[in-house]
Amino acid sequence: QILAREGFRCDVATGGREAQRLAMAHDYDAILCDLRMPDLDGPAFYAFLAAERAPLCARTVFVTGDTLGQAASEFVASSGRPVIEKPFVPNEVRRVVAALSNGGKSAG
Repeated sequence: QILAREGFRCDVATGGREAQRLAMAHDYDAILCDLRMPDLDGPAFYAFLAAERAPLCARTVFVTGDTLGQAASEFVASSGRPVIEKPFVPNEVRRVVAALSNGGKSAG
């Protein structure tokens, strides 16, 4: 909703497998990926991107509503990708996406 109000076209996946399908079908300027998703978690989705759509890895931001445990913290640190914590602060979402965006108006 935050990005849609800014004029971005946004696709929403209800789980990791749907996110994979969308990532194969579209070239996104930004991907906001929850660390916890039904049927495929954030680290597994990121590994899929690395193998199948590597350029999208650099456009990925992880989101979480949980305090990061050791495994999640290590994964995020090793990925080098930014993290946005829930509840979302609109200015933070805009700032992170603007930093990733190549000037287009689509976000997944």
